[in-house]
This record gives sequence, structure tokens and C-alpha cells, in this order.
Amino acid sequence: MTFNQLELRAEIANMFGVERENVRILQDNLGSTGQVARCDVLLGKEVKEFFVRSEKGDNQYELYRKVLKPLSLNSPLIYGHFETNGEHYLLYESITYNDNPWNSLGYLETAVDWLIYKDRVIKDHWEEIRNYNFIEPVPMNVFDFFDTNTDRLSDMDEELYSLFKLKKKRVLALLEVLHESQLTLVHNDVHRWNMLIPSANSSVSEMKVIDWSGGWGSNALDISKLYLFADKPYKKIVKSLYQSVFDHAHFERDFKAGLLYNLLWTLFWHCRQVDQNAERSLSRHEMKKITDQMVEIIEDL
Repeated sequence: MTFNQLELRAEIANMFGVERENVRILQDNLGSTGQVARCDVLLGKEVKEFFVRSEKGDNQYELYRKVLKPLSLNSPLIYGHFETNGEHYLLYESITYNDNPWNSLGYLETAVDWLIYKDRVIKDHWEEIRNYNFIEPVPMNVFDFFDTNTDRLSDMDEELYSLFKLKKKRVLALLEVLHESQLTLVHNDVHRWNMLIPSANSSVSEMKVIDWSGGWGSNALDISKLYLFADKPYKKIVKSLYQSVFDHAHFERDFKAGLLYNLLWTLFWHCRQVDQNAERSLSRHEMKKITDQMVEIIEDL
């Protein structure tokens, strides 16, 4: 992500009604969780620090303004948004957070509690939220993954490749329930870098959730993603905590669909990282764990 610092300072200064000299860029191109700059602004006699985040389009600000903030869904404060050089940016409050909290069951329980709270609140406001034109169905172009990466998949895991060819219709039928069953507002990327646990010296006291990349879809999507990220000893606890509140006749089917969807996206992400020569592509061992899980799910279809 590149941007002109003078333009960035001018946009932020204009947002607060101060001179550009009152805005300092402390660090840019942070890279993680979409953050591209850290800055501070002199407001009267007080200096306040902010993060600038890049977004795809301006839907995130509409989501914040009309849904996340009114329903108290743990979003950091967003002071405004602007566009420069065709890129959209949001200005967030600065949060000092614990960078490695997920080795604790307590933190995972906090994350599950938030998912339960989120889905309860959304259920009460579903008809209104569903009709917002900036909230679209969770993207299912992952269906095309096998068609566009068949040779690569065959190289990754011949067993998974053969199984998919054999049961492709059943796989797609399973994934279709994610647009039909137990619908909610889906974050679609719940993990430790998007669910920020404040550190001891943070200015906030509760977990903050950033980088919504979903839309509307099954509530199985978020809990299955959190399940995949949880350490093995905590997986069953994560699932059972959520299921104790949102259990229904098709919970296991929907949960399996959510797992398969998230595993598919992980494969898709890995291939994209490899294509871009990125350092964050998965190791052979990590890929084997993912394909083994997919084989186990598809074998039962």
C-alpha cells in the first residue's frame, strides 16, 4: 500500500479542522491487519494518536455508522473516512493490544462470548440489517477454486483432488446452506489479529473487533473459523460454548459446511500468496493438516 504523506496529512487535518502542521505521520506501511499508518494530531492542547486503515470501497464506514456503532458491536471508534488516489481509508482510534493472547482459554471464551452477543443482537435487528444495500451475501466464489486450481490441487494432495472430483455436487450442495440456514451478519475473518485484546496499558478495556470482510450468511461461518484457529485442547470447548446457545436441528451440518468453506478459503489464500511470492504462504506441514481435514469432511458426504 502506497500513499502520499502530504495528501494523507491534508485529509486528516481537514477531517479535524486543523492545520496540516498539526498532523504527524509516526509510522507508515505497517502492513498488518490493513493498517497503513500511525499518526497523531494536535487538537487544541491535546495530542491524540490514531491508526489509518485501508479498506476495499467505502462499505466499512457505512457498516460502522449504521450497524456496528449503534448496536455496540465492539468496533474501535472510527473518526471518519476519506479517499485519495482511488484508495479508501478509515481513521481509527489507536489501540494498544496484546499481540499473542490465544494461548489462553479465557481469551477464546471472550471471543466466543462476543460471537454469541453479536448473533443475538443481529437476530433482533435482522430485517432492517438484511435490507441495507451495503451488506451483501458472503462471497461464494470459493466454489470456483477447484475448477481454476485443479492441477495445483492435484500436486498438493492427490487424495483430496480425487475425492472432490467424485463428490463435487455434494460439496457444493453442502456449501449452499451457508446462504440459507441461521442467517446473520458475518464477520468472516475472526482471528487473533482482528479480535484485539487490549494490553494492560491500553486506553480501552474491552476486546475490539476490526476488519469485517463478510456480509450476511450462516452463523456457522464465524464460529467454525474461530474453531479452526483455536489450539487443539480448546476446540471442543469453543464449539460447545457457542452451540449451547445456538443449537438447532441442523447445527452439525451447518458447522461442517462452515469448516469446509473456511478451509477452502485457506487453500485459496495460500495459492494467492504463492503466486505473489509472499512470505506468508503456508508450510508443507500446515497444508497437509488443512487437506487432511478437508478429506475427512468430504469423505462423509
